[in-house]
Amino acid sequence: MNWKQTLTVVLLSALPLMASADTQENSTLAATGSAYYRFERLNVASPDGQRHYRLDIGIPRNPASAAGYPVMYLLDGNNVMAELRDDWLGELEAGTPPLLVMIGYDIEGTYDGEQRTRDYTGTTSTAFLDLVEAKIKPEVQAHYAIDLNRQTLWGHSFGGLFVINALLERPDAFQTWIAASAS
Repeated sequence: MNWKQTLTVVLLSALPLMASADTQENSTLAATGSAYYRFERLNVASPDGQRHYRLDIGIPRNPASAAGYPVMYLLDGNNVMAELRDDWLGELEAGTPPLLVMIGYDIEGTYDGEQRTRDYTGTTSTAFLDLVEAKIKPEVQAHYAIDLNRQTLWGHSFGGLFVINALLERPDAFQTWIAASAS
């Protein structure tokens, strides 16, 4: 299995947990440590400064290839970070493990239904896609060696709906699209 298949299976197995996650930040892998990844955080504001996003970045301990790391952008980043497990990351170590960019909200806890609904659904989802394309991806590329030909977008539920809408709106934005249980 390649890293995309492995990570997709792992994340899908965690979905029942993610739906009700409210894990404290100090118990995540970013706080406790990982044998396979190290973690950093970047913060990004919307162009109008009204919304604030947290990017938890999982950087493989293996060095990037000459082309850079493949990158996987994961929506509902607060929940993904809360449920991520080191043994799952160990399964990604074979080959070229991806840089993980967990796009979440700069909030306490793991879930903000109002922001999530606004960003992932309806006409405002285009504004969120603009934010991903114009601010989040360039911010990540400024800090890490990225293979621009190996970018994946993953989302679940409303996030999965966003992935499908983004694919239809801008099919060239990512090379791989994973919409899990799209609402």
